[in-house]
Amino acid sequence: MYREELSNYHCASMFIFEEVLCVGWLDKKHPFKQKVTNEKYIEKLTEIYWGSEVFDSFVNIYRCLDTCDLCGTYDSTKVYDKESRSLISFNEAEIWIPSIKEGVYYASPSVLIHYIQDHQYSPPKEYWNAVMNVDLEKRFNAVETNQELIDKYRNGKTFF
Repeated sequence: MYREELSNYHCASMFIFEEVLCVGWLDKKHPFKQKVTNEKYIEKLTEIYWGSEVFDSFVNIYRCLDTCDLCGTYDSTKVYDKESRSLISFNEAEIWIPSIKEGVYYASPSVLIHYIQDHQYSPPKEYWNAVMNVDLEKRFNAVETNQELIDKYRNGKTFF
């Protein structure tokens, strides 16, 4: 599902979240910035996908796998799990990452790594700054953040 880069989020709720910015919601009909990404960024993003005991970036988990809007493959984003020595699939959720700016978040489809690696999608610099600034030892739960925003907007804000 296409969303304009850095537009306000409204994908899975009936509200427009001014605090949540969309990154990486691509499709074939809309051009996007391309550049080969430094592996250190992909490694850090992969760590964010894995999370920790106190950091969980997954929200709006779906029950089905989508095909890539750019290449049509049914192959989901796969991340190497060092412990099981296997590839784990991440194509059925959204990833929310806290911005450097307090109270602001970035929302991306979990297929984002596929877009970056296989289609050379280049997220905005401010997104990469946020990714590199994530502290996996600092508490963050995307589901709780999403629910807090739903509750906030339910009390007086308009629907999209």
